[in-house]
Amino acid sequence: MTQVTDYVTTPELAARLGVSRATLGRAAKKGTLPLPVRLSPGGPLLWPIAEVEAFLKRTRNTTNAPISPAKPD
Repeated sequence: MTQVTDYVTTPELAARLGVSRATLGRAAKKGTLPLPVRLSPGGPLLWPIAEVEAFLKRTRNTTNAPISPAKPD
């Protein structure tokens, strides 16, 4: 059974990666991050943390970073 602890919210993931929430959305749309999911209708978008961590582990060894840092506001 899936547990909520297996997921992080968009603000949590953005803070962990040091990027903006908009950057996460763009990265997911481009396919450079796994897509977030909703566990219930109308619920928040949640990112499967194991998939995100595995993806980042695979891609951080490349010369092109999958996500660029957030620009200061």
